[in-house]
Amino acid sequence: HKTTSDNVIMAGLTYHGAFGVILDPKLVGFVDAFEGLPNIKIVTTLEGQIRIIRQVRNEMNRRYELIMQYNRTAVEMGLPSMKDHPDRYFTPIAMLDDEKGSLTQEIKHWWKRPAEYDWEWNEGYKEFDHDKGQGKPGRGDPLPLQEDQQILWRGRAAEIRRITSAQQPNLDVFLNSDMREQYGFKVLSGPQSASAWRMTFPGAKKVNVPAKKGRAVYGIGAEDQKDDRSEERFSRNAE
Repeated sequence: HKTTSDNVIMAGLTYHGAFGVILDPKLVGFVDAFEGLPNIKIVTTLEGQIRIIRQVRNEMNRRYELIMQYNRTAVEMGLPSMKDHPDRYFTPIAMLDDEKGSLTQEIKHWWKRPAEYDWEWNEGYKEFDHDKGQGKPGRGDPLPLQEDQQILWRGRAAEIRRITSAQQPNLDVFLNSDMREQYGFKVLSGPQSASAWRMTFPGAKKVNVPAKKGRAVYGIGAEDQKDDRSEERFSRNAE
């Protein structure tokens, strides 16, 4: 169900003008639907996924620099504010990964390799060598995951969206609890166990939903969870 949902989300976003970036370690999940489209990039290798996370983070920072530099000029010219209407100035970017747990574990494993192994392909990370161990290969939190968290924190106002699917929303999957809770719109499908509920909607009272195929709970923030009664809606529409 994750891949099907992700296909629908990405199709909707790109249909409305976004450029889609799909991190797909399974190699086959999105190829049939999106391969060859000019506004979607499918990245299947770990090296490529690490590179694209940095590229998206850098593009986000570039957009903020442009907003800081030209927002006042735009307003003085009678144009929409770049700060308030970034969609008027930048192509939306939607970066999606279908298996967050797999991506996180592969990045953590890669990060622990010796500094002399498999690092020559990305000179960009060597700029952190002076940082007292924080950012060196094998030490501290993996930089690609830190950069991914920056996209979650700041991407929305630069028209960059981050979509993630995971089997379980535990801290082995995310860098930390703050990263896990940055997602503004959350969907919990399948059996809503007490632990899965606490991790997905911290601080919210659990909603009892029948464990039926096609049922899920979705929410924006921590206090507005709703049962997706898709079966009932389908039945009414069919009638």
